[in-house]
Amino acid sequence: MLCHVGKNWPRPSTQKETAMTKDSVVRLTDYETRLTLEKETLLTLIDQSETSAQVSTNAEQPKVASRSRLSETLEYYREKLRQVEHAIAKIRTNRFGVCEECGSPIPESRLIYRPFAVHCISCQRNREKSSRPEDADTESGAEEPEFWPYLATVKS
Repeated sequence: MLCHVGKNWPRPSTQKETAMTKDSVVRLTDYETRLTLEKETLLTLIDQSETSAQVSTNAEQPKVASRSRLSETLEYYREKLRQVEHAIAKIRTNRFGVCEECGSPIPESRLIYRPFAVHCISCQRNREKSSRPEDADTESGAEEPEFWPYLATVKS
């Protein structure tokens, strides 16, 4: 589990627990680095998309489909940015890696793939079954654009 590493963390009683605590701090730093890089990428993509939207609005006969797609892409990037900023805030408040619904640890395998996940796999499945169409693929319910630039994972 990656949460609760900080000032309030109890002193470990064994050398093994000390190593685990140090390892957790290193992993949290890796996640924060990944998320910060992703945030910077998203801010750049949002800026580029907004510039493109302004250019297409100023064009003589902008294509409605292009503007609509651009608007959807911009919305997607903003939602991802919100999720990334939320994950960074959770790291800084020692709540990273804890499901916001049930309080259980989020498996590290899920966090490696989706470091901004806020629900454990079980709670996410329950949410998907009750509130979303089966074909949606993201936690926010928005479809990912085909060209979404996934960042390489930080290797520890």
